[in-house]
Amino acid sequence: MLEPYRHLRRSLFTPPSAWVIACVPIRQLFLCLWLGGLIIIGAVVAPVTFHLLRNAPELATNAVLQTDLAGDIVGGSLSILNVISYVAGPVLFVSDMLLSMANPAGYSPSNCLKPFLIGTAWLIALLLGLALFPIMSAARQQGAAQAFDRMHHTYEIFSYVQMMLLLAYIALGAAETAYELRNPIVGRD
Repeated sequence: MLEPYRHLRRSLFTPPSAWVIACVPIRQLFLCLWLGGLIIIGAVVAPVTFHLLRNAPELATNAVLQTDLAGDIVGGSLSILNVISYVAGPVLFVSDMLLSMANPAGYSPSNCLKPFLIGTAWLIALLLGLALFPIMSAARQQGAAQAFDRMHHTYEIFSYVQMMLLLAYIALGAAETAYELRNPIVGRD
């Protein structure tokens, strides 16, 4: 599929500039923070928090307090993740654009798809953090359990979509790297 663009790609033997070298670890760091945060909060923080608080003998008779404390802990974690995603999205988008421009070959199909994936994931992060999360928090504080549960379900679905977009971004980058390693170009045709 990428074969028609083979002559357009950067040679593996062309030394990158200093800012290109700096862009790569910054991009990886923010991707790890964003995706790692989504995974850790969903797979570790929330389940462990609810499990520990529901099994705490001091709270055994007060289910409302259990839920409130768990909500505060998980909600606080989500607030931090929201800020991370607000920063990570533009950092990833800009770094990918800079790395694409640094490629003397110019265009490749992934140069369009990767920013699209990151941009969409970032827009979802903005929707979740700036619109849905405050409404969920207000519903929880007001004791509107049904409204909270409905919004929580929507929040989870959008979080999964966001995670899938970030995983697709990683898969695309891995496929692109594997292709370039299998088909290095020493010079332009």
